[in-house]
Amino acid sequence: REQQRAEAGHQRAGAAEDRANREEQRANAEELRANAEEQRANAAIASVAEEKETRRGIEGRLADIERAKLEVELAKLEVEGAKREAEEQLRGAELKLAALERAAGSDAASAAAAA
Repeated sequence: REQQRAEAGHQRAGAAEDRANREEQRANAEELRANAEEQRANAAIASVAEEKETRRGIEGRLADIERAKLEVELAKLEVEGAKREAEEQLRGAELKLAALERAAGSDAASAAAAA
């Protein structure tokens, strides 16, 4: 009887140890699943951060392009202004030349009349 009780106790202890081992295996499997989920979350976070960085880079390049377009437009306006100023100076010089030619013509006509 004592031996049967000892064997039964031993069997119960073995069964309890088996249950504890199974529970530990389940806990380890759950920990592995949690680690995998954390890695997926970290990868998603890194992907979003990379996408934001890429978007900032693209937005920066677009701003550079827009700035360059505005600089070209400004240069065109400056050239147009310089061209208008040169045309005005040319018109002024042409008017002065015409006035000088008229004055020289009237002086020549006066000299011819006086002679």
